[in-house]
Amino acid sequence: MVEEKISFLKKLNNNIEETRKGIKEKQENSTLESGIFLFFSFDLVNSTVFKTEHPSLWSSVFTCFYNEILKNFGIEEYKIPEDDSGCVRKLWKLIGDEVLIYVHVTEAGQLYTQISSVGKTLNGLMEKIAKKVKEKNSFNQNTYKCEMHCQDIQKVILSTLSIKTTAWLAECKNEFDCHATNIIYCPKTTTISNERIDFLGREIDEGFRIAKFAVKDKIILSPLLAWLIWKAAEENSDDKKIYRQILRLLHLLI
Repeated sequence: MVEEKISFLKKLNNNIEETRKGIKEKQENSTLESGIFLFFSFDLVNSTVFKTEHPSLWSSVFTCFYNEILKNFGIEEYKIPEDDSGCVRKLWKLIGDEVLIYVHVTEAGQLYTQISSVGKTLNGLMEKIAKKVKEKNSFNQNTYKCEMHCQDIQKVILSTLSIKTTAWLAECKNEFDCHATNIIYCPKTTTISNERIDFLGREIDEGFRIAKFAVKDKIILSPLLAWLIWKAAEENSDDKKIYRQILRLLHLLI
């Protein structure tokens, strides 16, 4: 009996060690490569006021906001069909009423394409969210009082809430690079998903600082990102169509 228990414990210990080893190898293999990353922040404006004024409705709005952002921007699987650039947008993290995503870019031309695509997707997105929330809550007894108070759920959502967007750029390196300005941090604990990573550094912080100046219906760009897009316009000045598109983009977004 004792020998059987000892044998069982040894097998259990071996299984645990193999599992830990497998997790470690998977984490090491899934570590994101160093490179240039484009970041987007989508923030729901006036969300605190909305929570206070509409306690029975806000959760539906927030859930729909998250779902529509992730769905419309194709997080984890998005590929741009217009130019087949192959850029993949991934979820960075959710912070309260803010959605953060990142894109690993390898060519300067991808910056313009990504910004332009995001701008097009944002157009009418808040209206879509408001319409879906209204349809979802039309026969929901929990929001009946709020409906009576608001009269029109869709109208009150659009008159109170909006989305402001910020985009910025940073070169991020392996967390063990002592000379890196920005690093990619990958948690090595077994309790955290292998896909979860974080970006840390001075240029990462810059994005959150400029986000304070973001306004409704515009995408605010970091100085470096705006400059790179402007350089792209100069380099494509011979192609009048592309030149006008880039200049129009800069006029609309900053």
